Amino acid sequence: MVELESLAIYWAVRKCHLYLAGVSFRVVTDHKPLVPIFNRQSLPEIENPRVLNYRSRLIGYNFVVEWKQGIDHAITDAFSRAPVSNSHSDPDDLEDPVNYVIASLKSNHPDLMLEEIIRISKDDQSYSELKSAILSNSVKSAESGYVAQFKKIACELSVEEELILRGKRIVIPPSGVKDILQKLHSSHQGVEKTKRRARQIVYWPSYSSDIANTVAACPHCLYFRPSHVQEPLIQDAPPSRPFQVVTADLFTYEKNEYLVYSDRLSNYPLVVKYTVAPSASSLIKDFVRFFALFGVPNTLRTYNGPQFASNLFSQFLTKWGVSWKSSSPYYPQSNGHAEVMVKSMKYILAKTGGDVNSEAFMEGLLEYRNTPLSDGLSPAQRVFGRPLRSRLPTHEDVLLPKSSEILDHAKAKREKVDQCRKANYDASSKALNPLPIGLSVAVQNPQSHRWDKTATIIKTYHRRYLLQFANGNKSWRNRRFLRDSNIVTAHEA
Repeated sequence: MVELESLAIYWAVRKCHLYLAGVSFRVVTDHKPLVPIFNRQSLPEIENPRVLNYRSRLIGYNFVVEWKQGIDHAITDAFSRAPVSNSHSDPDDLEDPVNYVIASLKSNHPDLMLEEIIRISKDDQSYSELKSAILSNSVKSAESGYVAQFKKIACELSVEEELILRGKRIVIPPSGVKDILQKLHSSHQGVEKTKRRARQIVYWPSYSSDIANTVAACPHCLYFRPSHVQEPLIQDAPPSRPFQVVTADLFTYEKNEYLVYSDRLSNYPLVVKYTVAPSASSLIKDFVRFFALFGVPNTLRTYNGPQFASNLFSQFLTKWGVSWKSSSPYYPQSNGHAEVMVKSMKYILAKTGGDVNSEAFMEGLLEYRNTPLSDGLSPAQRVFGRPLRSRLPTHEDVLLPKSSEILDHAKAKREKVDQCRKANYDASSKALNPLPIGLSVAVQNPQSHRWDKTATIIKTYHRRYLLQFANGNKSWRNRRFLRDSNIVTAHEA
């Protein structure tokens, strides 16, 4: 803009050279940055090469630049925006031959799109009322209805060739909005880009919300829409004692199935091997053994596998007074503790020969239980209050229980680490609005990441939603895999 305004001053002064050469005069502009450039700065101080060029070419004139606010700069502002009239057909009646060229081009090459809008506008009663209000200068006095929606921009409206303009943007009749929305969205770009395109050429009162709804309701755009960003991290309250809350998960390695059972507070793991996929009854036998070793937990967290979701396993947990919490399908981080423990156990298993019953694996598991965590305490210390003796040479005092001060310090450090972890996670997260029961939603495919299915919400639990699909199947999904699919434009409703 500095370059353009400088060019305007240069052009005006050179245009009036005959009257300005050798006299002192003032140049009035509504662009304030030009005042110091032309009045106070010397040529070497001007960094912009184009502005320097204009300034140097005017060095022979004696003038000062003054600033006037744009609202007070009405005459020149009006001339700069004056539209070219094309109502003449006789070149002798035109003051400027350029106008005649433009008029002849328009008459010889009619714009079919504009003619279609004009045809629609003639049949639209609301549009005709607005046109009459503009011509009678009564838009601001309208109290209600279609015309009242234009009160704030009344000074920007004009009528040209049966069309209403806001500046150079064509005001679209209400009956033509739906067709314009479809054409604006023909490139299937996002909301902001579609709005930018609309702001170039067209206007109607609710164009912003209509475009947003059109893009949101487009099935093609929905199919290719990117995944949701992660939501803020939800951290459960830490357990007050070992094996109060436990997690479990199954994994496969070398065609064998393994169960990892671990304490939420201490990360103390137990591992069991199965030669075939375990049934619910097989898991129950091992869980009873775990309960006998470390006590019955209050809460068990697992993924929503068939063994854990079976009636037999549910009855077993109810009998032993254990509350079961499952994770959402395809959303392993909701059972993140178990996933981390599976990863650690699989690494030890792979690096010690692949046999969970081997001496090498057991030694590695023992050292894992003795390795300090971020708070300085090992899983064994959190469970038993002291490390476990292993093959490593260890001073006798190290094997003694820790003092209460050390345990309290470790707890405070653990809480601080959890706070930092949440802050780092939440830095790139965004909360998603909850969805009500009965809402029809688009469901993202976890493999292709496309929004290719629809379902109805029949139950909710925190960020988990039980869905019923068109074929009658029911499944849980996390909020990150769901989008509202019931958004429609006001013109389609």
